[in-house]
Amino acid sequence: MLRSSMRTATCLLMLLGLAPRLQAREARDPFEWLDRMNRASAVMLLEEDIIEPKQAATIAAAIEKLHAESREPNFRRSGLYVSIEPRLLEIGGPDVSRLHTGRSTIDTGRTNLRLQQRDLILNSYQELLEARATLLRFDEAHAQAIVPAYTLGVQAQPTSLGHYIAGYLSVFERHATLLADTYLNINQSPLGAAALGTSSYLINRQRLADLLGFEAPIRNSFDAVQLATLEASMRITGATSAMAMTTSELMSDLEDQYRMTHPWLTLPRELTVGSSIMPQKLNPTMINETRAQASTVLGRSVSYMFGAHKASAGDTDLMFSGPNEALTDTAAMMRSVARIFSVLQFDEPRALDEVLSDYAVATELANALQRLADVPFRDAHHVAAAVVQFGRDRKLRPTEIAFGDFKRIYADAAAKYHLPRLRAAFNEAEFKRVLRPENMVMSSRGYGGPQPAEVAAMLRELALQLETDRGWLREKNEQLAAADARLDAAFSKL
Repeated sequence: MLRSSMRTATCLLMLLGLAPRLQAREARDPFEWLDRMNRASAVMLLEEDIIEPKQAATIAAAIEKLHAESREPNFRRSGLYVSIEPRLLEIGGPDVSRLHTGRSTIDTGRTNLRLQQRDLILNSYQELLEARATLLRFDEAHAQAIVPAYTLGVQAQPTSLGHYIAGYLSVFERHATLLADTYLNINQSPLGAAALGTSSYLINRQRLADLLGFEAPIRNSFDAVQLATLEASMRITGATSAMAMTTSELMSDLEDQYRMTHPWLTLPRELTVGSSIMPQKLNPTMINETRAQASTVLGRSVSYMFGAHKASAGDTDLMFSGPNEALTDTAAMMRSVARIFSVLQFDEPRALDEVLSDYAVATELANALQRLADVPFRDAHHVAAAVVQFGRDRKLRPTEIAFGDFKRIYADAAAKYHLPRLRAAFNEAEFKRVLRPENMVMSSRGYGGPQPAEVAAMLRELALQLETDRGWLREKNEQLAAADARLDAAFSKL
């Protein structure tokens, strides 16, 4: 059963390794998104009989002419309608101003921001998927290897590398859910809300949303342009901050390796940087830089919060670009994580040696005394602590303590704590077995523990969810591509 579970997980991970990278959407700047909004508005205004066909044709021609001019080197690519309207009027005359019917600088600006953020979220999501896939492949290759695990910076218990990395993968999976939820929040349209109360023209906000690929218009027009921008941007800063914190934790673990004389997780020599005066020194620059990227993401988010907290309703100036920058930096950060784990080297014997050099198995010694010798929980821990102290005082590894010494330690503890005589079930073979780290890992029975069957199940679940998330991203990209095609087709008829 275990072999079957591991084979299933391996097959899934092989598929992940062969899965082609999803094609990123074309990056559009604020001017390009304003152009798309102008096209959608022209289509909707004609459909709703707010403008006449001849006026629509004039507007469409002016939009096309301006877009052609935007390819010139000195063109000012502004995302603000008031900046481009004068040139539109020069091209097509006063009737072109009808394009702005039922709109405002406020709703077009808020919509432009969401269109940018929508693509940035999908880009960050894609980089997160690639990082997760890389971590999964690394994890599957070393799933059952024994490594030390730490609490408060001190070696605590042995675990498997598969269990350890799967823990980080679980968090990154939740980050993907958080990003997806953030996308759904962002993908709502403010367009047509005007300054806050719509207008006396019957603007079809749902049609505008459809043409631009939004799920729906934001229902309340006051919310759409006065409240929702700040709330949505705070969701972005929350998601990117969470991803940065997890990445920082992971990079901190890798940085700790380089404080050891003999680390077991290292970068290849060609990806390290030496010192100008210390020949022996190899700096894990890529790891350091990735952690610095996490700090930058957090800095963007915190700066935005402090800059925006003074805002009253509607005072959400687009000058606060922190959320967009945080998303851009988050994507770069996740690319760095993927690159590190695509080349990270693991020294399994060295990791096991580190576990054997300390008393991380003491908890299992206490468990075995309770289970086999009927020693009460706290008393069993007193005995285990005495064994640890005995070994450390004599600079012994756990596996080097003789059973005879253990029996004397137990007899002293029995006299002090009024314990029963040591039962025959807890013999020398059992004593030696419980002091082996692999025994402690294999003996775990709890849900989500490091035992091989649980690790195999977790890897399988993580791989399946990753494929599901790839499907979600593919679906969203296809929806946006379909909206682009609808808008192009409708606009061409003008």
